[in-house]
Amino acid sequence: MRQENTSQPRGRYPRNTLAKCAAAGQWRVRQAGSTASLQFALNHAGTNPGEVMDASERIAQFRNMAEADPTNEMAHFSLGNALLQAGQAAEAAASLQRCIDLQPRMSKAYQLAGQALERAGRKDDAVRVLTKGYEVAASRGDAMPARAMAEMLTQLGAPVPEVKAESKAAETQGGSFVCQRTGRPGTQLSKPPFRGPLGQHIYETISAETWKQWVGQGTKVINELRLDLSRDDHARIYDQHMIEFLGLEEFVQSLRPKG
Repeated sequence: MRQENTSQPRGRYPRNTLAKCAAAGQWRVRQAGSTASLQFALNHAGTNPGEVMDASERIAQFRNMAEADPTNEMAHFSLGNALLQAGQAAEAAASLQRCIDLQPRMSKAYQLAGQALERAGRKDDAVRVLTKGYEVAASRGDAMPARAMAEMLTQLGAPVPEVKAESKAAETQGGSFVCQRTGRPGTQLSKPPFRGPLGQHIYETISAETWKQWVGQGTKVINELRLDLSRDDHARIYDQHMIEFLGLEEFVQSLRPKG
């Protein structure tokens, strides 16, 4: 099995976190021991927004960003996600649709927009968005969003379209490692991207090709949301985007103490 070395130059930030980020063109890894990594995942990933930052503060922050730069699709996506989690489905749908207009290949935006439209009582619009979103996700090999949207379409009594996946170089490389996020063959990371159970899980389930995609997306999250990763609240936003992008919500939830 061929492995890809994805190690990057290391730097230091003042506080521990799981975040692996790009800042000023340099890769910097926040050092985190296994205990700190596990505790961070348990405390902050996959939780309700109020457990990390007050929902109204999140909404205000992302709304300001979206209004300051109407072409910032990540601001619209984050605003729509925050509004959806706060129960404001109609407004969430509008923000997520704006994100889709700006970036029509963002599979997760279609998934959340479909959820928002369904909760707002707009079934026909939800089916339309989910159908298009499924086509985008399936053609790109985004297995988890595609599966989620297929389930929603079935629940809404709508057919799931048949889609031929785009040809990817990873599919022709051979090898036995299969990325759980995309369902495609790829290259395994040379080592966990950070210490702790979550880093080990990423090493065991996420291909180097998918991790490289997150590297690019993570840089965009930092730049477009103007995150300062020396701040814990900003680092948590970054980490939540990472967990959602890689489809790790269920694993993180499984780490939480029962009862």
